[in-house]
Amino acid sequence: MTNHTPGPWKRLTDEDGEIWVIADDDHRYNIANMEGSCKECHANASLIAAAPELLQALSFAKSVIQSGEEWTGTCERVIQGAINKAKGKEL
Repeated sequence: MTNHTPGPWKRLTDEDGEIWVIADDDHRYNIANMEGSCKECHANASLIAAAPELLQALSFAKSVIQSGEEWTGTCERVIQGAINKAKGKEL
């Protein structure tokens, strides 16, 4: 499996209105840059920023399914949290 920049990643808008997806606030590793400020650009940035959490949620769900364990509230919370971040509804 290819290694990727560790999460969490987050979406931000700079003073010029450009949309960025970054990792690590201290060093600001650039993951993506969206040109423009349209709703679709913000949605795309949210989806990209959620990638590490989506991967974690899918891996967790797969392990629960493969183990035959009961689907728990924890699994649902991990999955719903990743979905919310991907949709830009992070709390």
